[in-house]
Amino acid sequence: MRTGDMFPSKYVSSADIDQSRVVTMDKISIEEVGEGKDELPVLSFTDYDKGLVLNKTNTKKIASIHGTETLDWADKQIVLIKSVTSYKGEEIDCIRIKEHDAIPA
Repeated sequence: MRTGDMFPSKYVSSADIDQSRVVTMDKISIEEVGEGKDELPVLSFTDYDKGLVLNKTNTKKIASIHGTETLDWADKQIVLIKSVTSYKGEEIDCIRIKEHDAIPA
């Protein structure tokens, strides 16, 4: 059993990503997230049932790939990758974004 299966969540976490996952973006909504019920942007996908809580790093990366107008992100693909970041002096797993390389037909 994967650790991500032990504690189900409606949001994707690094435990849900083996190495990388291609996803198709749908829309962004503002949702209450976490114990403090902070209102945060959540990116949903047409082909993945969990949403991605957006942080500034991932938002800027998507904007560099697909532009700053979030309405234009619909139906465009990105790749979710498992990575590591520093948080409060410790190395922790995280999710980062990279551009999907289209395979020519």
